[in-house]
Amino acid sequence: MTARRSLPDWMREVRRAVAWHRRLVAAALIAAAIAFGLASLAPPAPPGADVLVAAHDLTGGTLLRAADLRVRTIAIAAVPDGVLTPRSSPQGRLLAVPVRAGEVLTDVRLVDRAALRGYGPGLVATPVRIADPGVAPLLRPGDIVDVLAADGGAPSAATVPGASVVAAGVHVVAVPQQSTSALDAGSSAAGGLVVLATTAETARALTAAAASAPLAVTIEGR
Repeated sequence: MTARRSLPDWMREVRRAVAWHRRLVAAALIAAAIAFGLASLAPPAPPGADVLVAAHDLTGGTLLRAADLRVRTIAIAAVPDGVLTPRSSPQGRLLAVPVRAGEVLTDVRLVDRAALRGYGPGLVATPVRIADPGVAPLLRPGDIVDVLAADGGAPSAATVPGASVVAAGVHVVAVPQQSTSALDAGSSAAGGLVVLATTAETARALTAAAASAPLAVTIEGR
């Protein structure tokens, strides 16, 4: 039979186990103290502001919807002038230029409502894509144009040889920047985009005509 251990031996083992646990506790406390010290030395996170960014790639001429926007918090020092915020309510506003997913939106990316005030009451900003993308850069805000559709595109409109006049004597409000990247390629955004000041009725006629025929514009004397 194994000899029975003496009481002093038993006490020494207890003291050894207690001392080992004390070392573990001390090491844990030291590690926590170091972590706390490092955290207190780290600079505080910079204050942030909620801004609106594009939820996905958007083409020029897009009428913004809630699904096109998302909120992102960025450092206040990085907030650009004219930034759009959740309070801005830009839904339904017209995007003047293409933007990439995640790009912070500012007021210069939109067609300003004030642009319509000089053209009379009751007008709306109507984006129109014309078949020849090279024509849009020739236009300037304030130009007066006629919008034409190939015969059959607007049967109720006045006709000219080979085309129908869908909108006569309407003003150009804006010529959104045309994308030269693949952002607009292969989409319905092909062609040149212009924004016209029209009545709601003319806007509907332009939409109907664009669905069935290519559109073109003629420019009245400047």
